[in-house]
Amino acid sequence: ENSFFQLGRVLLVSLISTFGTAQTAANAVANNIDNFGVIPGQALGLALITVVGQCVGAGDWDQVRAYTKRLGKLTYLCTWGLNAALLLGLPLILRLYSLTPETQWYAAVLIFIHNGCAMLFWPLAFTMPNALRAAGDVRVPMVISITSMLVVRVGGSYLLGLHFGLGAIGVKVANMATHLGMEVLGYDPYISVAGAPLNTRTRSHSGARFLYQRPSAYCMPRLTAVMAAQQHKPIRMGLPPVLTSLIRSVLSPMAAMAM
Repeated sequence: ENSFFQLGRVLLVSLISTFGTAQTAANAVANNIDNFGVIPGQALGLALITVVGQCVGAGDWDQVRAYTKRLGKLTYLCTWGLNAALLLGLPLILRLYSLTPETQWYAAVLIFIHNGCAMLFWPLAFTMPNALRAAGDVRVPMVISITSMLVVRVGGSYLLGLHFGLGAIGVKVANMATHLGMEVLGYDPYISVAGAPLNTRTRSHSGARFLYQRPSAYCMPRLTAVMAAQQHKPIRMGLPPVLTSLIRSVLSPMAAMAM
């Protein structure tokens, strides 16, 4: 997964280098500032792996659900606070780089696109999947990540950047669409115990039992089904249903082809 992600970054850097020196320099500055905005999400993502892994090992699924929500909310709070400060202080930050007016304009636009969208999508797209990995699920996040990167990020960058002539701005928009694709494909807002088996592939285990009945299952719907059973109600996560259904109708066939 990380190898494909880095490969995508190399392809996009080579693409942006064809847009001229102003956009290339602006993209480099934007990447430096963008990385600051996601530091809380990266740190809390590592913490989420440890906390959820401990709860899974203890078999306490109420705590899995509670700590996942708690750390998810904390991630959003920290991400909003830090990115708001970065955006408010952006004119002063860009002065440190001694950029030309054109390069400074491109850098400001790219940073606003990335950091603004990160406040909405980044925690669900990158932090929350760590809870699935900690519970024994690596296949679903990996397939979703690779599919979104190859189809949306790389394909969308060439489409928006080259075909529509948006340049580095089109590449950044495609990058944010990747985060949105990972979120929409990765989280069903209405997963219930009854519907979870329909979204999973049955795999045999000891005693020929379905793995969605076991807490350490391979697939996210099985994990959410177990947690939903503790509360006797569906789990509600992700984007509003209307927006989720609209984007899922476009992206789900792509994920099915990759699997």
